Amino acid sequence: MGKILLCIYLWSVCELCTTAANKLGLTKNTVGNVYALLRRYCGQDLQDRPVIPFGSHVHVAKCDVSQFKHKSKYHCGRRARDDVWVFGFISTEHSPCPGYFQIVPWCDRATLTPILSRVLLPGSEVHTNDWAAYRNLPAHVPNVSVHRSVMKIL
Repeated sequence: MGKILLCIYLWSVCELCTTAANKLGLTKNTVGNVYALLRRYCGQDLQDRPVIPFGSHVHVAKCDVSQFKHKSKYHCGRRARDDVWVFGFISTEHSPCPGYFQIVPWCDRATLTPILSRVLLPGSEVHTNDWAAYRNLPAHVPNVSVHRSVMKIL
């Protein structure tokens, strides 16, 4: 039981499977099975638990959309695939900042405003960039009372 608890700890600090197996005197296969089980349970927990809304008039929520592309180099590794957009935001309530991230099919207002409505507390102050989907945000998201736009400096 002690080795399993140490294995869970080593997984939580992102220790490699091989290194954990050597430290604990277990086989790499056993540690790999424990790591896979932990990933499965944590992934299931993230899917099952509802999002706890955060932000408020006291704490600022900062949000942005990012695009990720995976390109292969020298025709090795991952193959190129479609663009992946990730919408995410953090709250300045705690340190480290709690955040929420979600893969979105498109980064328009119709896609982003339902996410903001679900995850933000009423009366939230939101800081964004000058993306068109964020313009006039308090009119489209009832939970946002103050919206400030950060200008891009070239």
